[in-house]
Amino acid sequence: MSKYTKYIVLATDPKDVNDIAFKDGYYQQCEWSIFDGVNALQSADFFAKRLREYFKEVQVRSVGELADAYKVGA
Repeated sequence: MSKYTKYIVLATDPKDVNDIAFKDGYYQQCEWSIFDGVNALQSADFFAKRLREYFKEVQVRSVGELADAYKVGA
């Protein structure tokens, strides 16, 4: 379990599905990426800014962790 907050960037609803970025397979119809570490929020914001060129909906959210969710016998 990391001592840093994790962030996820979610991007949906492409502005133009005919854009070369989607045709070449660089982006899919929906993109997501998780960032962790000291500069996680700054990295997530930077990635989100880049995705906003291609997607209508881009969100940066914090990610929680389920503590002990998969313990055997719990």
